[in-house]
Amino acid sequence: MAADHSGLGLPYICGFLVACLVGCYCSEEEKTVPVSENADVGTAVVNIPLHFGITLPAEKAELPCLIVDGDQYGRFAVNENCTLHVSNPLDYLVQSEYVLKVLILGHLDGEVKLRLQVIDVQGYPPVYNATCETPVVKQTGEDRGWLLKVDGKAEAVTSDGDVLSSTVRLTDPKDLHLHPRPHLIVNTDNGDCRADVFWAVFYGNDEVAAEQLWSAEIHSLSCFSGPSSDQNIVVVNLINKQADYDPRLSYVQDNVPNDWMMNKFQEFIVYLSLTTSSRNQRRFVCQLPETIPPIRIRPVSGSDLTVDIVAINYFWIDIKPTGCPPGRYGFACQNVCICKHGAYCHAFNGACKCQRRWTGVACDISKDVISIVATPSDPRDLYISGNVTLRCKVYDVDVVTTSWIFPNGSTKMVTDTDDNEIMITDIKTTDNGPYTCQVNDSRGEVFKTDIVLDVDSCAPGRTGEHCETVCGCLHGASCDRWAGCVCPAGWTGPVCQSACPQGTYGYGCNKTCDSENGVCLPRDGSCNCTEGWVGLDCSKPCLPGRYGWSCHQICTCRNNATCHHVDGTCKCSAAWTGPTCEVSVFRNDAPLTFLVPLISVVVFVLIMLVVLYKKRRITCCVREDKEETRRLELKRLEEDIKEDLQPGWLRRWERKSNHLSPGPMIGMGMFGYVRKSQLRTPVGEVTVAAKSVRTEDTQCYRDFCREAAILVAIHEEKDHKTSESNIIQRLRITHRDVAARNVLITRGDVAKLADFGLARDVYTNTQYVAANGQGNVPVPLKWMVYTCMFVYIFAFVYVCFIVSYESW
Repeated sequence: MAADHSGLGLPYICGFLVACLVGCYCSEEEKTVPVSENADVGTAVVNIPLHFGITLPAEKAELPCLIVDGDQYGRFAVNENCTLHVSNPLDYLVQSEYVLKVLILGHLDGEVKLRLQVIDVQGYPPVYNATCETPVVKQTGEDRGWLLKVDGKAEAVTSDGDVLSSTVRLTDPKDLHLHPRPHLIVNTDNGDCRADVFWAVFYGNDEVAAEQLWSAEIHSLSCFSGPSSDQNIVVVNLINKQADYDPRLSYVQDNVPNDWMMNKFQEFIVYLSLTTSSRNQRRFVCQLPETIPPIRIRPVSGSDLTVDIVAINYFWIDIKPTGCPPGRYGFACQNVCICKHGAYCHAFNGACKCQRRWTGVACDISKDVISIVATPSDPRDLYISGNVTLRCKVYDVDVVTTSWIFPNGSTKMVTDTDDNEIMITDIKTTDNGPYTCQVNDSRGEVFKTDIVLDVDSCAPGRTGEHCETVCGCLHGASCDRWAGCVCPAGWTGPVCQSACPQGTYGYGCNKTCDSENGVCLPRDGSCNCTEGWVGLDCSKPCLPGRYGWSCHQICTCRNNATCHHVDGTCKCSAAWTGPTCEVSVFRNDAPLTFLVPLISVVVFVLIMLVVLYKKRRITCCVREDKEETRRLELKRLEEDIKEDLQPGWLRRWERKSNHLSPGPMIGMGMFGYVRKSQLRTPVGEVTVAAKSVRTEDTQCYRDFCREAAILVAIHEEKDHKTSESNIIQRLRITHRDVAARNVLITRGDVAKLADFGLARDVYTNTQYVAANGQGNVPVPLKWMVYTCMFVYIFAFVYVCFIVSYESW
């Protein structure tokens, strides 16, 4: 090929002649310069005269430098200042080194040699993964939409019992008012596709919510489409820039803009990772923590009203790839593709899928002498009764004739090299097959290449063997050549005219709803709950005090009445009546005979409370110091059972808390928890059943410490050999809860009586006396007195109530 240098002028010609005269005996200089393979087009690589220490003449040519060799694919160019820059995308796998010969006008040596080392960049070029291909949107201009359509729904409970339901739909960039715009990173080099979206939290209300979540150690949220072992997952991460210990922080630092990390007024970054192997719409149901701290939000944008969220019933996200217009890619379809020669552009990351005979990042480097380019290039745009143009392109060959060989064996010869394309109109299935382009050059060599046409779809809106029938599909359904109307989710029928029957939803109405107290929507199966019910499957009733649709109605029941969560009706207690339980059943003209026994009962109860208080059977509800309470209780216990306890028993049996490693809970009683734990001893760790106080009050401490003291008394009894007997010998202690559940079997198959939580020292406590005719068998004297007393009070009140009620 001849180059046209007519515009360079006389200085260029003179310089070229000088270079030709002296170039045969002058030595060439050579220097090496690195260049990254992901350098953008237009990136300056090196100023050649400055790099070689050459001074250009004062009156230099319009283009004083010229690449004369070493750049067969046209990857580089020089400007009027002799600065070498990238003119086309580089690819390390195509060519890792370039040795350029550059002609410099006015330089005595004529030429310099510049060696360019292409640096391999990890993750570049991007990989075209057909697994997560998206459709091409038939629109252009600035109104491009999102690459992904996102629908989300959540249901939360406020601190006052109200239920809030929120639905979010993102189908257009204008729907999301975020500053700065989200940052997208895409990885498609494996079997699935992963998209990472980063967003810097700036707004005050969002920062408060992020701070509350971080303080409650809620740092991530996982959402699955199917089993948790499935690769389809969405993970929402909350990143604190100040948390240096967080291993996720380094990944965020490597992928977000530097000004995000340097901004001292912005502390949190939300990082969403989507991994999916499907091009269809998927629902991701999120795993929520059982409890969350109160999170203050502003339900209405721009309003001063705020509410505190205390629970989240459910949260799910629907994600559907929708694609970008031709030549666009990215999260908001904001990037321009660089793919050439009919290559497909991946909407996620802009990766190019080259047609045959083309290679390189942008598919602009020919691999062979001859190639065929189809228009339209995407097979999805070819259909029966449509048209396609095939063009044969030849490189660096002096073409004499070009011939086309068709699938039926016929041939068409083209002698004009400028007219080497054919058009196939009104495509039929008989037109499918290989089309071969054959080129004969001036040296007698023959070059061939072919392309296979495989068209099996009808034009949009038509179906049938010969595409003779119009589909007429409704509700946005697509038309398939053989199946006819392919209905969207929630619709069925020949032309998708009918909604899914109640209880079914999804594509083909083949999924069953899980709604217990509501109606499911046929499109996505989400439940529309009836009155009084909430939750993902409408299985949760309204919280106490709320009723009606979404639990928005506030109950008006009074006097401790129970409010029905569906209609708000009140269930009154015995002493009240009326719609809201505001009317007392005791009328103002009640006979005085009823008030007298009632007052007597009240006085009697007050006297008993005073007696019990004096005898320290009940105590006032004053706040006590825990250590002081524990010390006093231990002292009282020592006095109660001092005959059974040996001096220094607490010191001998007490262990440090850090020697005990609590495990899972295996039981729970009235006053304590029991956990399977590990106790560190001088001979190693021992598995034990560890009991802890359930409620830290005086009564719990008393019962807990009493049980510990009784166990010590049993184990330190001088005449009792635990290794030889499994019977506790009459230590004057009554177990009071002998049952199979309280018997443990030792390693030597010996049954041991356990759980002394109800045991008592019957001689010093005097709560038990000998029963007549039963020898030394004790009976609970005081319990019997108290029981009789309360039975008497109950009977007395009941009789008085009946007599008074009948006297009305």
